[in-house]
Amino acid sequence: MGKKLSLDIIEKIRREVRQGKPKVRVAYDLGINRSTVQDHTRDLPSKMFLSDEQKERMREMVKETGSKIGTARALSIPYNTVRRITQDIPVEKDGYMLGRKNLLFLKELMEKGYVFLSGQASVRYRLLKKYFPMIQRVRFKNTSIAFLPDKKEEAVRAFLENMHWKIIGYHELRRLTRLFGVNLDGGEKRRIIGKPKKIDMSTTQTDILDF
Repeated sequence: MGKKLSLDIIEKIRREVRQGKPKVRVAYDLGINRSTVQDHTRDLPSKMFLSDEQKERMREMVKETGSKIGTARALSIPYNTVRRITQDIPVEKDGYMLGRKNLLFLKELMEKGYVFLSGQASVRYRLLKKYFPMIQRVRFKNTSIAFLPDKKEEAVRAFLENMHWKIIGYHELRRLTRLFGVNLDGGEKRRIIGKPKKIDMSTTQTDILDF
């Protein structure tokens, strides 16, 4: 047997092999010998087990994206497994095709600079992230949004508007803007939180009434 491994590493090896990750890839990712991985997974079945629900999800994604390779990468499933289960589903060519819906998603992202992620949009984001790693995502209060780096200010404003500006205070607003990597000016922060600008005590009574 190869070098002695901790119980956590052994469990990780077995978990990844059970999920269908090739043993040679597990060994490479963990920086250990392939024989060491083999020694700890001899009792595991050679084929990946997938539930009917997982298979159906895989088939739907292949139909939607038009790419078996892209589906395999998005779901972290070996390509041969996807090809075997979806052999009856024709695709124009098994490459990096994005599919019509994913192209529409990408078009919206390029035009607006951001797209809210809900339902299948989250799946499309994960697939597109493989090919366009510059796409960023922020998740806050059960809401997710994908955006381009040069559109982060538009994205944070759209995010706040989508939340109906429901920010409790400066601390929470600071957390959100840091996630996006933007810094709003003081006036905009007050407008978001709904706090009035402080009035100079030297201001006349007439000025206060006008304010």
